[in-house]
Amino acid sequence: MHTAESRLRAADRSLDLPVRRKVVLLRELRGDLEDLEATLQDEGWSHEEARALASKLLTPTDDALADLVALHRPWYARLTRPIPSRSARILEGIGVGGMAVLAVLTPLLTFARVTSLHARTAGALATLAVIVTAHLAWCAFRVLIREDADAAGLVRAGATQAGLLALTVGVGATAVALEAFLAAGPGFSGDVVGIARVVATCAETAALALGIGMLGLFGTCAVFWAHLLARELEEEYRRLLEDTATTDGAGAG
Repeated sequence: MHTAESRLRAADRSLDLPVRRKVVLLRELRGDLEDLEATLQDEGWSHEEARALASKLLTPTDDALADLVALHRPWYARLTRPIPSRSARILEGIGVGGMAVLAVLTPLLTFARVTSLHARTAGALATLAVIVTAHLAWCAFRVLIREDADAAGLVRAGATQAGLLALTVGVGATAVALEAFLAAGPGFSGDVVGIARVVATCAETAALALGIGMLGLFGTCAVFWAHLLARELEEEYRRLLEDTATTDGAGAG
C-alpha cells in the first residue's frame, strides 16, 4: 500500500525547484494530508484506512504538480529559462565580476590618489579586494537570486572566504612592511617630518588592508550563517519525506 510519505517522495521527484521552495510545498502537502487523516479518524475511520484515503485523495496529479512548479519557480529561473545554461553561467560570471570591479576599484583608486601609496602596493590590494568582493557577491547571488546553494557548497565557500581573509592579512602585513621600506629608502631625511611621512604611509596601507580584511571577515560570517540556514532546510526536507510509520515503529521497538 502506498503511504502518504511514499506519495510525497514520488511528488518530490517531479518538483524541479530549489530545496527552499520544495520545503514550502512539501510542508503544505504534508500538513494537508495529516489534517485530513485526523479528520477522517475523528469520523470513525481506522488509522490505516484514514492514512490510505487521505493519501489517495490529496496526492497531486502530474498536471497539478506542473502548475505548482510553475507557480513556485524562482523569478530568476523564469527569466533565464530561455537561455542555454552554459551561456547563462557565463553571463552570470561576467555580471558578478563586473559589479565587484565597479564596487571596489572606484573607491580604492580614489583612496590611492589622495595617499602616498606606491602604485604596486595599491594594485596588489585592489586586486585582492576585487577577488574578496567577487567571491562574496557570487555566494550572495547563489543564495538570494538563484537559490541553488546547498549546505555542503556553502561550507566550501565559507572555507574559501576564510582563506581569502587569511591571505588579506598576509598581503596587508607585507604591504605595510614594503611601504615602510620604500618610504625609509634613499632620500629619507630621518627628521620628524620624514618619520611622520613613513608612519602616515604605513597607517594608510594598514587602513586599506584592514578595510579589505573586515569585508572578508563579514563575508566569512555571512556565508557560514547561510550554511546553517541551508542545513536546517535540508534537515527539514529529509524529515518531510520520512515515513512516519517506519519511524514510529523503530521508536517503539
